[in-house]
Amino acid sequence: MKWLSFFFSNQETRPPGLNPFVFLFFFAVLLSLTYTTLRFYQHKGYQSFFKGLQILQMTLLYSWYMLMAFSLKESLPFYHCRMAMFSFLLLPDKHPWKRYFVLIGFTGSILSFVYPVFDHYPIGHVTIFSYVVGHFALFVNCLIYLLRFHGERMEKKDVVFKTFTLNFFLLVVNMLTGGNYGFLQVTPLIGHQPAPIRFWAVTLVLSFLVSSVDWFFATKGEAVIDYASQEF
Repeated sequence: MKWLSFFFSNQETRPPGLNPFVFLFFFAVLLSLTYTTLRFYQHKGYQSFFKGLQILQMTLLYSWYMLMAFSLKESLPFYHCRMAMFSFLLLPDKHPWKRYFVLIGFTGSILSFVYPVFDHYPIGHVTIFSYVVGHFALFVNCLIYLLRFHGERMEKKDVVFKTFTLNFFLLVVNMLTGGNYGFLQVTPLIGHQPAPIRFWAVTLVLSFLVSSVDWFFATKGEAVIDYASQEF
């Protein structure tokens, strides 16, 4: 079947083009998913659908990697959002690293549509499907978790420590594989800067964003839920 051959092809071309309408579509979907999640985040069927969608996306992507295009530089699950996907699916809710990775996933899923970095394959390829659908599913799954556990909050020093530890680990992985995991080797917007500056910039910005999202859901989560219950 031709569509399957195209979907799982390992022949690189060039990434899909982006224009204002594509970004408008991305954020319209994110807003729609925010609305539906605020309405249905407690429904088991809604939770199961997006968890299942995440499992499907990860299964398709890593099946393709293993069978068609495995590379130590790109195929390991060491991008921030992919680690968040695995953590959400595999870690118990009260695991000390789960909330951290959920916060990473929520932040990263939004940033992935602000500054998309697609693989060099056309629209309709498994990598593009995985990027778009996977980040939408991650956004919903993380939002569900943060709404369910909105009263919890991480210590700021714990956020910084975990971010530093994670990025240092990724730095070592990049040195061993030649990869760009965590975008620490080729960092968007500041790729021309020396490695130490890129490392600390990513670590500090990510720590700030994660702490800000954590603060919002810890202090405003109840108000958001109350407002949503009245409006919806």
